[in-house]
Amino acid sequence: AWLEGVGEDDAQTIARHLELGGVGDLAVGWWRKAAERALDANDWAAAIESVEHALATGISGPELGSVKILEAMARGYVADNPAMRRAALEAMQLLEVGSSEWGRAAEQAVLGCVRSTDFDALAKVVEALRAELERGPSSKEVLLAACRASLALTGPGKLDESERLRALVESRL
Repeated sequence: AWLEGVGEDDAQTIARHLELGGVGDLAVGWWRKAAERALDANDWAAAIESVEHALATGISGPELGSVKILEAMARGYVADNPAMRRAALEAMQLLEVGSSEWGRAAEQAVLGCVRSTDFDALAKVVEALRAELERGPSSKEVLLAACRASLALTGPGKLDESERLRALVESRL
């Protein structure tokens, strides 16, 4: 990328340059970086725009899952809770179960399910987290997602289930 060589470090500018040059596949990483920077700067609209550009490149698999986490985060910040939930649940399906990124996706899914009062989807996320914790040692991201899920279960009054999940998390610390 010529722009990088001359000192350009604005991810969105580099991504647009690559898209205009017909190498959108190379732009994906830059759109992802632009979304991350926008989230860090609390610029939710720019984050969503960057995510949409990344998605338009046709990415798939784990790379798509990573971008979907960013989408879930950005959608959550603008209170588009159903879209947050959908993006996070899709990310969980695309990422390696138990990985740090999968844990981040699960955390966003828990938040999205609670905010959109989709307790059926929350139950599925909780089950996936429980299964992962029962397999053995887990990443800190998975543990954090399970902690959030345990707390989220108290909302719909599932106190016994919340306590079982909390105890499982504690056994993995």
